[in-house]
Amino acid sequence: MEEVVMRYRMSDRDVFYKGGVVNGARCMTEMEHCANRLMAKVFHNTGHLVRVKKTRFYLPIAAGDYLEFHAKVNRMEGNKALIEVRSYRIIGTPENPPFESSVDVNAEPPLTTATQYVYEVK
Repeated sequence: MEEVVMRYRMSDRDVFYKGGVVNGARCMTEMEHCANRLMAKVFHNTGHLVRVKKTRFYLPIAAGDYLEFHAKVNRMEGNKALIEVRSYRIIGTPENPPFESSVDVNAEPPLTTATQYVYEVK
């Protein structure tokens, strides 16, 4: 089965809430980009996003977090494709870093967000 993997590091410009927390919508935007790349790879066009079926936020995301997005086609129903995208925190920022540039590399990256998109295939 085809899969697309994309990485993105959240920065200070992505911060929405006090304390450096990133708005969940920013993660959703990157997840949609990943789904569009998968559509282009599998169907040779981006199709049309018709519905966001389900979204779950598991962990908050902060500025400096490095996320990895995984998109795959779960199933096809007629001319509609159900695409699942998951994001994992592969590198995070520690709560009390000894240095400004300190990071925590996660050996087993935790799931931060999962969503399902329904695309109409042209």
